[in-house]
Amino acid sequence: MEHIQGSNRRQIRMMCLEDYIEAENPVRVIDCFVSRLSLEQLGFKHITLKEEGRPAFHPAVLLKLYLYGYNGSARIRSSRRLEVECKRNIELRWLIEELCPSHATIASFRKEHAKELKEVFKLFTAFLYKEGLLHEKVVAIDGTKMRAQNSRKNNYSEKSIEEHLAYVESKTEAYLKELDEMDKQESADQEGGMRINKEQVKEKLKRLQQSKKKSIAR
Repeated sequence: MEHIQGSNRRQIRMMCLEDYIEAENPVRVIDCFVSRLSLEQLGFKHITLKEEGRPAFHPAVLLKLYLYGYNGSARIRSSRRLEVECKRNIELRWLIEELCPSHATIASFRKEHAKELKEVFKLFTAFLYKEGLLHEKVVAIDGTKMRAQNSRKNNYSEKSIEEHLAYVESKTEAYLKELDEMDKQESADQEGGMRINKEQVKEKLKRLQQSKKKSIAR
């Protein structure tokens, strides 16, 4: 009898991102929501690009990224973390079609569209209510779990929605401030040499492999 075996890392295979995301995965809600927005009317810039200059990411890509990082029980708290998740998080890879904006691009988008991001977070909450996505389940929004009511008599009133939107706005303000602070801290850490670079990682792996070979030889 043998242990359960994993896949060969060097095996070539056909891969479809769509197969990795279940039909009920909440990330599909973000994708659907952003596709329905008129980003130009909301004030987002760079919808239409000039004929000259470098290509830019569409605002929808970065907006999806921020919505994913903001919503849920485990928020992503810096531009660098968002950049890393774009490369390793299968949900994000599906959501933004394997694009990988740099942390500088992610941070610049936030600074340029802080007002618009706040408005979209409010709209997203209203969208969840309107589509009935808070019914019969527990949904996490900006880290807060709320149990929805499944009775028509107990449906959320307009006042309760307005109160929650005000709450979301205050939490959004705090989240954007937190992102700014974390970005500054990580920049300072990197300038101070606290971040291990790729060459250091390669050197450490090389030493470990050499040590392993010596141990086997004994």
